[in-house]
Amino acid sequence: MDYLLSGEGGGRTRKYYHLTEKGGRELKEKRAEWDRYTRAVSRVLEGGSVLDDFFADYMDQAMEQVRWRRARPALAQELRTHLLDQRDACLAQGMSQTEAEAESLRQMGDPVEVGTQLDRVHRPAPQWGMLALVGLLLCSGFFIQATVMQQLGRVQPYMPTVIVSILLGVAAMAAVYLGDYTLLGRRRSFSMGWA
Repeated sequence: MDYLLSGEGGGRTRKYYHLTEKGGRELKEKRAEWDRYTRAVSRVLEGGSVLDDFFADYMDQAMEQVRWRRARPALAQELRTHLLDQRDACLAQGMSQTEAEAESLRQMGDPVEVGTQLDRVHRPAPQWGMLALVGLLLCSGFFIQATVMQQLGRVQPYMPTVIVSILLGVAAMAAVYLGDYTLLGRRRSFSMGWA
């Protein structure tokens, strides 16, 4: 927490408080901790297990790694099914409920690594036909421009500008189509700085 003193107009000195960057991160962590705690208490009051919430936290961490949002619900359900199957197998071996749930999480591994692997497997396939059509239209547009400029006698000074513009356009299209722009959403302060 940081503050600013102000005493304009001869009145009392006032303090205006605001969160520092470190304070904002700590607040976010504490809110997440509070949310986990309240969900766990609610589950216990409803007759469930505290570790069911850890399954949810595990799945949330794993799904944050998956960039294709439409695949997340199905992947989360599949991951939960695997966790429950592992828990049931541990229960069949004679473990307590708590031990079985903890062991199933341990066996599944690091949620970030699991999510990263799921992201690699369940990424939407590029539409190569559409990209080929865009490339064909781009080339035909270039040749039409070159032909028109040649007939007008402006080929030499005009062509380098056209070629550079086309290359910049292709690079921008490739960055948008193939790039991981979800990083901008995670770095909200970075993206807001552009606006």
